[in-house]
Amino acid sequence: MTPALTRRSARRAIVGTLTGLVLALSGLVAAGPAAADVPGVDEIVKSPNMQHLANIPKQGTFASEAALNSDLAFQGDYAFAGNYNGFTVYNIAKPGEPSVVTQVNCVGSQNDISVSGNLLFLSTDSSRSDDSCQSTSKPVTDPTAWE
Repeated sequence: MTPALTRRSARRAIVGTLTGLVLALSGLVAAGPAAADVPGVDEIVKSPNMQHLANIPKQGTFASEAALNSDLAFQGDYAFAGNYNGFTVYNIAKPGEPSVVTQVNCVGSQNDISVSGNLLFLSTDSSRSDDSCQSTSKPVTDPTAWE
């Protein structure tokens, strides 16, 4: 057998093996969680290394089903929760007894929250009239829209 033929055969074997591995892994991902892994209605599930300490239901305008939650950020004794209607700041100094410090209404899609130092950033993923919490929705095609 010539060296070129040996290299070609080795390359085909490697490509074939990698293709088989990719197909096998994609089958696992496509299958998703088993029906037994999906919690039932009102069933509470958690990771084995987690312990449920407290629950504070969403309040005010944040309580509606349309007011979807987004990201969480943590700094010191505070947790910051983004919501499509703005964000909530929680005092978590006593983890078993968290409390709402403030709730800021600032409507905007997604409202991902980030905290750096003493600055809080609210990232809104929708076209708005300006960068204030009093902004109104604008079409994405509007050149004056802010996002």
